[in-house]
Amino acid sequence: MGAVAALSQAAPAVRPVWTALHVAALVWGLWLLWQGRQPLWLSTGLRSPGQATATARLVPAAALARAGSLQPQFPPVAQATGGVWRATAAGALWVAWPCGMLQSALMVAALTGTPGAGAVAMGAFAWASAPGLVLAPWLWRRFMSGPAAASRQRLLTRLGGAVLLGASGWALLHGLGPEVAAWCGLT
Repeated sequence: MGAVAALSQAAPAVRPVWTALHVAALVWGLWLLWQGRQPLWLSTGLRSPGQATATARLVPAAALARAGSLQPQFPPVAQATGGVWRATAAGALWVAWPCGMLQSALMVAALTGTPGAGAVAMGAFAWASAPGLVLAPWLWRRFMSGPAAASRQRLLTRLGGAVLLGASGWALLHGLGPEVAAWCGLT
């Protein structure tokens, strides 16, 4: 979104794309807030309707050997997206799109000046972020277990929708506000 916003400042032709992305995010936030769940097309991903209802499961290699079949069993994501190559491509795209914290750590490492100092900076980032990466899934599993897990899931989805609604509304207000004010003669 930041790149699209920067492009919109440089090229007015991109401004409608920036606005359309924020309107789509606004609608998505409203959907999450109202429904408390992801849209069906998003929750099933790229799976076909038949695959969306089927549950894929991994088969251990020992069980395959006993059954006389050594066919490779790919994870459900690879099966659901149409094969291991599409899953690999999606993973490669994910690697090319790191999070903001990793981007800032890479920038700090690049600015250190030497490869050794950069390695120390990245090591410090890994050491500092490892506890959160280990504890967060454990805490999430504990929080999402039990009889109230479904209601907690809906509550968190609605909370995410509210945050998305607020962020996209703020961006639209600040991005389009001056144009609307000028059009209405308020400036």
